[in-house]
Amino acid sequence: MEDFKYFVRSCHKNGIHVVLTMDFNSVSAKHSWTDSTSMLEPYPSGGRISRLGGDARTVIQGTGYYSVFGSQFVDLNLRESVTLDRVSDVAKFWLNEGIDGILLDNVAFYVENSAEPTTPITKELGSKWFAKYPTSQIYLNESVEVVRRIRKVVDEMSESSGKPKLLAVDAGNTGYGISEKEDPSMQYLGTKDSPAAHVVVSRQFVKQRGWKASPTNPLVINNNILTYDMLSVDDRDSMALAAASTTDPRQSDLVALASTFLLPGTCLLYYGSELNEETRNTKFTVDFYPFDEKTVFTGSNETDVLLSQLAMPWDQSGVGFSAMLSNVTSFTEYLKAFKFNETVESATSSGRGITSLSLVQDLVAIRKNESLLWGGFRMLQPSRITEELNFEIFERKAEGFPAFIIVLRKESNAVSGTFDFSSVCPSIIPKIIYPPNKNFPIDQPVSSHVFT
Repeated sequence: MEDFKYFVRSCHKNGIHVVLTMDFNSVSAKHSWTDSTSMLEPYPSGGRISRLGGDARTVIQGTGYYSVFGSQFVDLNLRESVTLDRVSDVAKFWLNEGIDGILLDNVAFYVENSAEPTTPITKELGSKWFAKYPTSQIYLNESVEVVRRIRKVVDEMSESSGKPKLLAVDAGNTGYGISEKEDPSMQYLGTKDSPAAHVVVSRQFVKQRGWKASPTNPLVINNNILTYDMLSVDDRDSMALAAASTTDPRQSDLVALASTFLLPGTCLLYYGSELNEETRNTKFTVDFYPFDEKTVFTGSNETDVLLSQLAMPWDQSGVGFSAMLSNVTSFTEYLKAFKFNETVESATSSGRGITSLSLVQDLVAIRKNESLLWGGFRMLQPSRITEELNFEIFERKAEGFPAFIIVLRKESNAVSGTFDFSSVCPSIIPKIIYPPNKNFPIDQPVSSHVFT
């Protein structure tokens, strides 16, 4: 605890806020709370499939209990007041230790429904979880009530300490992504009259929008600005946008990564994703965290990959990750096994020029502008554009401040065209161009009739 307190003090000294991830869905089967069996979720009489596709039964003191993530864990019964009191005490303890907020993980599993679905929403790939248990089992309103209970603790601690505390929510590794017009995770914000989380992690820009099995509607996996605009979300500023997460693999999608910085909401940047390299290997490494992590195998090469909780590729030797690796070759072998070519050291080396990492640094800096911090959002339709061009164009504008026009292009083909932005502004000052283009000199005004 002394080390943790020193860590918090050091972060605060350097202007860094500390948000602690807490998973109140389950505890270890060896946790002391298992002595109070009333706090544990009973195993349904009709049986249940775990998230890994096996039996969701775990045995505690000779009795079967429910465990959505396998026999090493047991789910907490969050319908019971005694359980809610205990998890509230845990949240209060860590907030008293000086942390600045809590990220609740696996919230979609907090309270589950035993009813089986009537209509499948995925194309079954051999996993019993996807064959039998769509979102009718999870994303229940009772889980929102648990979040509200923790929000009450957070608000009380904010008031007593005189410092605002954050409550964020991540639905977790459900395997089910965002639908055409609805992000089911947004319900954890609660309502205006009865708020729950301050911020909710959205999988809009992660790989396949969070779908770990092919949905019956294949169009919903497109993680672009158009599908973002179609979402029915009352408060986009409360969305935490990520291109990778603890349950979604790193990907090489620079447009998705940039979008998380440029749209309303909070950019949630998981370490390693700023290098814009995809996790490609399905095999597990025994040398690096997370040692016991198991991905959920669905039979798809697109989704059967390790998630983003791998070692940070600071350099080829691994010394930047841990000094303990100075005399071993395991880190180099790890980079080779997972086909990581880029490291922070190589991306910042002299003479490299523009890289994905330098683009992220530019996006972090430009996001301080008011129009990107809290300005409005609207899609723009250029007056003239050829069908071959695959552009997405939108505006961010805060009242009283210069507007930002963002032009994103998913495909890097050689087709050119002209956009007319004269209805928005008489001239344009390029701020970030990636890759560099001679037609757009940085910080020099150009005509609102833009040639690309």
